[in-house]
Amino acid sequence: MGECGRTLLSSTFTIRAYTPADLEAVQALDARVEPYRREDAAAVEAMFARAAEAPRPLDRWGHRHSVEFEAVLSQGYLAIWLATVAGHEVAGIVGVQRFHDGPEVGDLAPAIAWVGREDIAELVHLRVAPEARRQGIGEALVRRVLDWSRDEGFHMLVLNTTTPQFAARRLYERLGFREVGIAYLDAKYEVVWYAADLTSGLSPAGGDGAVLGRRKGPAGADGPRALWA
Repeated sequence: MGECGRTLLSSTFTIRAYTPADLEAVQALDARVEPYRREDAAAVEAMFARAAEAPRPLDRWGHRHSVEFEAVLSQGYLAIWLATVAGHEVAGIVGVQRFHDGPEVGDLAPAIAWVGREDIAELVHLRVAPEARRQGIGEALVRRVLDWSRDEGFHMLVLNTTTPQFAARRLYERLGFREVGIAYLDAKYEVVWYAADLTSGLSPAGGDGAVLGRRKGPAGADGPRALWA
């Protein structure tokens, strides 16, 4: 059995476009995904302590506002993808938007320099069900965003996470993201920003997404375990 008493998912999954009919399933997934693992509790507490003592520039100190997934379409997401198993169960989600100056930027100079650039996309809202982890779902979702962003002409893909999210950070670094610095949020979080250069020669996987306002072409394939819908 997986976490939360759920059966471990199949190793075969499908990456497909999000549709409004998926909203309830995505909300249920969000409710089950905890940001930190139990074994990282000491690292989380250490982060809280460091963030509480961090300098707070009055004009750039970040304060996050809670946002429900129902609001993401109005936030200007460019595309959203789901990972599903058994043909229907939602095991993961990810989105992409144009980079914008949100509270997570804080006073981090490289991220402030990105503001206003039209060639930078931002990976957002990556979630994987606890029982579906270590099956390649997170990697497949991140690769989909990398490939889509490159195909759409963006020069850089950026994202943020927090310092104790070690598994996510290893994944991003393995896929070519480099750490550019740390910002502070809510006097509680150390927000690590990453960037990937999309102008280097990585082979795109192709594929479709829930692209707001238009649709892309036919799906491609990326590896033996992911079936692209």
